[in-house]
Amino acid sequence: MLVEFRNYLSSISDVANIKEENNTISFEYKGLFFWFVTDESDQYYIRLILPNIANIDSIKDGVDVHDAINAYNNKYKAVKVILLGNSIWLSMEQFLYSKEGAFELFARIIGVLETVIISFRQEYLTM
Repeated sequence: MLVEFRNYLSSISDVANIKEENNTISFEYKGLFFWFVTDESDQYYIRLILPNIANIDSIKDGVDVHDAINAYNNKYKAVKVILLGNSIWLSMEQFLYSKEGAFELFARIIGVLETVIISFRQEYLTM
């Protein structure tokens, strides 16, 4: 799936700093830094990650970070909001069994993650 995703990235504009290492492609898109990750043990599994979208110190006063994370995990289909140390990350994981429609799936995953990060930052972060 790395080849398919690399081909997808070459078909869209606003992509920069594409780097591939092992089973990961990192890139910037519209000012956001992404990781596309595959798993050697499962050729159908893909994950798109927005790492470090916020630090828990930037959460608005009175907001419990765990409640915010749980709210977003319940609100958005297929999105995982996780806390790694003091950093909040977003990801979407999917099983992709066919190359047919892969570009549309990649576009939708990126679009959903863009929506979630914007919403999360507006709702929970101090600006």
